[in-house]
Amino acid sequence: MSRRVLTTVHLRDGRDATLEWVTEDDASGMLAYLEVIAGETDFLTFGPGEFGMTIDQEVAFLRSLADPMRGMMMKAVVGGEMVGNALLHRSPRPRVRHVADLGLSVRRDFWGTGLGSALCQTMFSEAKRAGVTRISLKVRADNGRAIRLYERLGFSHEGRLIGAFLVGGVELDELVMGLRI
Repeated sequence: MSRRVLTTVHLRDGRDATLEWVTEDDASGMLAYLEVIAGETDFLTFGPGEFGMTIDQEVAFLRSLADPMRGMMMKAVVGGEMVGNALLHRSPRPRVRHVADLGLSVRRDFWGTGLGSALCQTMFSEAKRAGVTRISLKVRADNGRAIRLYERLGFSHEGRLIGAFLVGGVELDELVMGLRI
């Protein structure tokens, strides 16, 4: 997948964001972005210093996404800085490759601007072209902002994983949500 701008979106706060494919050339920037967002929220599956991938591992992972049958990743850029990210990961197995698992993150300064919605809607259009018909995700049950976004996008609640997160010694539930596209 060569680097290309997918679209430019106008955010609610007046800024414009470009949505681009992430390539292996973005590996170090992606790891830096992930470290920043890890310090901005406890809603992720990792905290600061916990992501645990080397540059070489990140390059290999991003290289694997050159094949849309494995998945796809895009980033949102404002003023030359990565401020959001969406990942769809797929299994290569024929019986389940029509399903993709969504991962979404947005820098705290961009929460409530419409960036998460724009990333998802753009990703879903691209996923549909690549043969995805179902998108699944997991979200912490106390992450109301994200849950409302996913509901607005049409996701249904499909289950609850009791005690799936352990943050600061406290067990927290996770919701499983799904969307047919």
